[in-house]
Amino acid sequence: MKQSYYKSADSFVRRYCGISPNAAAIDEINTLIKKYTISQISNKQTIIQNFLKCGIANWCDRLISSKSEHIGSLPYFIKLYGDEFGKTIFDVSNINRRNKVRETHFRSVDQLLSQKPIRELSESFSDNIRTNLARLIPLYDKNVLINRKLCMLRTLIENDVSEVPWDILFERSKNLKNDACSLEGLILKYGESVGRKLFSVRGEAVAVTKESYTKNHTEAEWLELCERKKSNLGESGYIEKFGEVEGRRRWNEYLANWNVGIQKRKASGIWKNGLTLEEFQNKWGMEEGYARWRRRIDDRKKTLSLVGYIQKYGKIDGALKWEMYCKSNNKTSYESFINRYGQDEGTRRYIRMAEKILKYQSESVTYSKVSQELFNNIEPHLDNKSEIKYALHGGEQYFFINEEFCQGASVDFKYGNVIIEFYGDYWHGNPRYYSANEIVPVRGGPKLAKDIWEYDTKRIDWLTKKGYIVLIIWEADYASNKDIVTQNCINFILNNYERAQS
Repeated sequence: MKQSYYKSADSFVRRYCGISPNAAAIDEINTLIKKYTISQISNKQTIIQNFLKCGIANWCDRLISSKSEHIGSLPYFIKLYGDEFGKTIFDVSNINRRNKVRETHFRSVDQLLSQKPIRELSESFSDNIRTNLARLIPLYDKNVLINRKLCMLRTLIENDVSEVPWDILFERSKNLKNDACSLEGLILKYGESVGRKLFSVRGEAVAVTKESYTKNHTEAEWLELCERKKSNLGESGYIEKFGEVEGRRRWNEYLANWNVGIQKRKASGIWKNGLTLEEFQNKWGMEEGYARWRRRIDDRKKTLSLVGYIQKYGKIDGALKWEMYCKSNNKTSYESFINRYGQDEGTRRYIRMAEKILKYQSESVTYSKVSQELFNNIEPHLDNKSEIKYALHGGEQYFFINEEFCQGASVDFKYGNVIIEFYGDYWHGNPRYYSANEIVPVRGGPKLAKDIWEYDTKRIDWLTKKGYIVLIIWEADYASNKDIVTQNCINFILNNYERAQS
């Protein structure tokens, strides 16, 4: 069997060190070979040699902390080697990098401005733009500036933002998630004046006018929209519906009420949508708050079910509208891409999405055989076989999450709106066996158990917000009583599955 970890420091020293380590370095090596496999260490030879040459301690802690920074950036080198050695090695690294065919960072501002997505903005750029780009180049690699942060960078250049240095704006944007397009979020990203201007422009862009809406809808549907989405009409929509004087009065009244509500939420210190469990419990107490929140969730589920649509629109129209609603949720089908982007662009985007999925699936670690035993025992008890998704039954369901914490991931078992996640005791750091600050040498490098738990929690929260009902099964619980766990999973699915009818 192939050896996964070094058995002693001797073989490690012969292969990687190049120089004779002292006693302190031997202790560091012994810690390192317990946490990292041979394959994980193989690409860290240069880093380890720099640790030895500079006499640096706490190797494992430095390797873990540096993962939070962009590889090759100055903060990355400082977290690896400390302030003094980090800056020196960063300078040497930049000199060596210029002699390589593939560079991770731009060599100069002119090279960045020569890139097509930036070059198209203007033939000449101001001194302010050049100064700020010079601050960003050492901190962020090419992929970040031209791919991940391209939209923000283009906006900064187009508006020639000068209120706040751009490296500070980039740092601010790291903490923005769902509030990125709010007024406060845009001000943090682009400064006071530009942020307010962008928010105003965005509000005008999403406003629905009668002229644009009735091109593809009837007059009756427009009036129905007016009742359902008053906030999206904009001033012009109110005038269309109620006339010049009354429309303006109602619009100003709506804005005043909206602003009062916003100020109350700001004063309370809870800047959310007012509908979370936490906010319900803060308002009505723990028990009453949970009961009200649960009722709202149940009502919402019923409203968006086939039964809810039939009650609202009648048997025939309700069934048709329910079918349209289900189709509207399928944003990853080929037909959906064609409808949204046209034949050529839709086909191109769909192929790109399919390639991402195949790439992810090809790079994914093989599934847990124990989990497939559980899912195989569940499968015969479910009627709609076409909706069952797990590794041995049509492959795992992949989701494009596209959040700061995760771009995409698959779930272990999916049946309609129900998901079962099978957590391996090792890979997910079972709290029964790992403490919060204990290092778990998982795939991709060692992580603190609490970091694994935080990522899993964010992932489950995302699925829950999307309307899925999730059950987590720990490997240890399944191993201790397989029959009971299997039956509990079956009961959970049958009690929560709501899409059996179509």
